[in-house]
Amino acid sequence: MVDPKYPPGQTFQHFPSNQLQKKPKSYLFLIIIGVVFLIGLIFYFNSKEDNSNPETIITKNTEVENFNGVLEEKKYAIVYAFQEDYPDFDSQGFSEDLINNANDYFTEVSYGKMNINYWYVTSIISNEIPNELGPCVGEHWSSYIVNLLDPLIDFKEYYGIITIFEKNTENPFWNCRPHGTIGRLEYNTNEGKIQLSFVGFPKTKTPEKPFSPPSSNILAHEIGHNLGLNHAYMLDCNDNEGNKVTIGNNCNFVSEEHYDPMGSASKEHYNIRNKLILGWLEKNNVPEVTKGTYWITPINSQFQNKSEIKGLMIPKKWGEAEFPEIAIEFFSHYFLEYKLINQSGFQPTKGVFIRFGNYIEDEQTSGWYTVLLNMHPKNSIIYTDYGAPIENMYVYLEKNQNYTDEYNKMVITVLDANESGALVEIQNL
Repeated sequence: MVDPKYPPGQTFQHFPSNQLQKKPKSYLFLIIIGVVFLIGLIFYFNSKEDNSNPETIITKNTEVENFNGVLEEKKYAIVYAFQEDYPDFDSQGFSEDLINNANDYFTEVSYGKMNINYWYVTSIISNEIPNELGPCVGEHWSSYIVNLLDPLIDFKEYYGIITIFEKNTENPFWNCRPHGTIGRLEYNTNEGKIQLSFVGFPKTKTPEKPFSPPSSNILAHEIGHNLGLNHAYMLDCNDNEGNKVTIGNNCNFVSEEHYDPMGSASKEHYNIRNKLILGWLEKNNVPEVTKGTYWITPINSQFQNKSEIKGLMIPKKWGEAEFPEIAIEFFSHYFLEYKLINQSGFQPTKGVFIRFGNYIEDEQTSGWYTVLLNMHPKNSIIYTDYGAPIENMYVYLEKNQNYTDEYNKMVITVLDANESGALVEIQNL
């Protein structure tokens, strides 16, 4: 059913109150025709007010863009899928809270280069949906939703669709975790072939409250997928004797790292490699280097000037004892970043994080993994099962600590670190 407050064709958008100016009535037909000057003034002010109309302020997508490097608004259509009708549920207020929180987050982490907008479109209940179809059946569900919305909206204005659905543990079509498409899928619509991303949010009803808003942390993770990002993992390695090491010939990806939203859905900033390929950082903010001393400002602080270095790329050569079967294909560089850590459950601190990632200029590498290295493998415990408690995540370098890559004949040392940045030295052995 379509929300009667927002019928088809009436787009509800968010804008700051100072942009929503009330358009005064025009008294043009009451003006004496012979007073040419006065008529000119009226047309002047009318055209000036038209420029402040929200429909002309917003930049709308009229073409399907590549998600790699697009710096603009991402507008989502929101659909609710329930097991039964909830006439008192405030779908508009629910949507507004969710997207406002997400917009604040993305504006911050993108350094003001991306924002989120939405329109709540409709709500449906399970008995209106064909059997053996539900939010947990991937492309079949997304095709159904596109066909449902096609008469209601112009898909050229939208980046994707968010489905918030009532979880039903007894029905496999309605029982799944949050999910999102990596990039976008192509659909035939009334506007022609359109690429759209999808996000699915399961919600469980409680006696006290029909539904609580989806976590903006989870939305950061799933929209990260929509932008083309894959998961951020940690690396767990042993040497031939079974001792924990940073890199060895017996390594595994373990769970998702806790310092990146593409890991455990934390509300941290995306890592430096992902920000670079998304276009939120320029190459001069993440230079490729092999030696030297560099001042790096925190990745989770805003720019003081455009020439700041937010991180470093270091080309990585691989030895035979360094799991080359996955490394050569996926990881071309070390990526260094400095972060001020102030997460719930963590001691506030500062650290230089080192990851493996792939970066090939002018090629699409956004869908590949990143892997966080453990700088203190003998002194930290990383969780191995999804959702397990984290006992000690001391995986970063602090002041006067270093990391040695003997195969690359390189040492990375943190010479200094404070609230404004870290001084990092790269030496060749």
